[in-house]
Amino acid sequence: MICDRVEKRDILVWVRLARAIGHLGIALLISVGAIRVWHLVASSLLSGMFLALMMPAEEAIVSELVDRQTLLNAVCLNSIATGFMGMLAAGVAGLLIELTGVSAAYYIVVPFSC
Repeated sequence: MICDRVEKRDILVWVRLARAIGHLGIALLISVGAIRVWHLVASSLLSGMFLALMMPAEEAIVSELVDRQTLLNAVCLNSIATGFMGMLAAGVAGLLIELTGVSAAYYIVVPFSC
């Protein structure tokens, strides 16, 4: 309902910015040694809420960008790409943590959150 009433591009921009700020906050907390479990819980909760806003906006934008005949293919491709990136990102994150440490991995993720 929110995506129907607010400009979809604005939702995507603000949600991505908020997620980047959240990742940066977690990275800073890890760097100074002040991270607590509740920080991670709160970050995950907010990230889930942001994704609940972002996913419908992305799907709606896909339907605006392609013609009706290729809409099914575009939605399927978008879903496959999202799932693939989720799997790939988990592997890359594990590799980054192994090579650079947890806080550095978060700092590396921040620009990609936007």
